[in-house]
Amino acid sequence: MSSDLIDLDLLVEEAQSLEPLPASTLRLATVIANEDWNVRDVSEIVRLDQALTGRILGAANSVVSGSRHRITSIDQAIVRMGPGAVLSMAIGDSVKNDMKAAVPQYGLSEGELWRHSIAAALTVENARSFCRVPIGPQAFATALLHDLGKLVLARHLDPTILSFLTRACGDDGRTEEEAEQEILNVGHAEVGAIVARYWKLPESISLGIQYHHVPSAAPDEETRKLCYQLQLADAVATAIGAGCGEASQEGLTPAIADRLGISQSMFDELCERVSERFSQVVAAYG
Repeated sequence: MSSDLIDLDLLVEEAQSLEPLPASTLRLATVIANEDWNVRDVSEIVRLDQALTGRILGAANSVVSGSRHRITSIDQAIVRMGPGAVLSMAIGDSVKNDMKAAVPQYGLSEGELWRHSIAAALTVENARSFCRVPIGPQAFATALLHDLGKLVLARHLDPTILSFLTRACGDDGRTEEEAEQEILNVGHAEVGAIVARYWKLPESISLGIQYHHVPSAAPDEETRKLCYQLQLADAVATAIGAGCGEASQEGLTPAIADRLGISQSMFDELCERVSERFSQVVAAYG
């Protein structure tokens, strides 16, 4: 179908109208994306934001972190939480209000998109203990933002367009992303990547968002692995009751299991661990 249903130039303009991320968060993302990151560099950036410093210390000392001794140093807090969780909290402070909004075009009530995003980020945080493939620090922030494009694309989904998309998904058996590409010539994943690039986040995060529905189309092996990690995150989030509408990933697929080296029993255990921590992490994010 013709892409005339949506003004793509206006879509890009709206994607760039979201509140920009703070400079400190962007510096943090750039540092953590580097494999040679160190605690000192991260802590120097975090200390510039007193509110973020307080939240990280609070989270590191919460039951969520599993800490037995009170942590008073931001360096210790970063080591305890890990760089990905610290970056996710910094980004979360900026995007949570937008992502708490209802997105009825995708069947999401108020708070559902935000809860799904937290569950996805929490999954990749815990997946290191269950997957054969290493989980990079950029995975946490990517998981938190992977469905951000729905907020922008939803503004253009009037009842007529929604009926076309519903028919494509229901009668024709397409996935949500496939239907968007077929009907609109653009999908929410691509729109989310536009936002990430506008925010000047590391390209690894933008690519993960863009291809998280189609890992095989990703331009390199690292991005493909990240995309399968995001699909795992979506499946776990759905399994614990924090899915993202009707298009949520259902269960552990053979492709995810094979690419990440995770068995069904390990998937079930991962779901249990994420479920146990989910409510506490939601509270920690505010």
